Amino acid sequence: MLLSPAVEAAATAAIAERGHFALAIPGGSVLKMLAGSTPSWAAQTTLAYVNHKCVAMDDAALATHAKARAGFLDAGWAGVNAIVLSGSGDASAEAKEYSAQLAALPADQLPRTADGLPCFDMAIIGESRAPSFSNLPRPHFPPCVTVTPPPNPSRCRG
Repeated sequence: MLLSPAVEAAATAAIAERGHFALAIPGGSVLKMLAGSTPSWAAQTTLAYVNHKCVAMDDAALATHAKARAGFLDAGWAGVNAIVLSGSGDASAEAKEYSAQLAALPADQLPRTADGLPCFDMAIIGESRAPSFSNLPRPHFPPCVTVTPPPNPSRCRG
């Protein structure tokens, strides 16, 4: 199954430019949108989650990564580099480790702003009403984020 033309175009452009695609996703509805997808570019992708809970990474009820593995990663995203937490309950330690993993990626895999902040090729944002990245007012988006109209209710699929 193909993803939306916007996702495909972002992946194609990034891979043509740097040989790699950096994708950021939250949990929830976006995981459901990606279910069943099998992008040809998965092995050239770094996937980062923009929300994490400090729970065991194999907790199918709570862990974003466990839900992603069950929904699409294990079935159609072979070779993807998913950045995950260790699964401890120590939020401070988890945040430091996650930041270190992102910082360790070379710029061809995860570009940086002039200030050294990660700059993803695409961030897919769900339709949550909970406080999250998707609910920030536009002036508060990081400088590398381009805000576009929300996707059609068909979500990420074309």
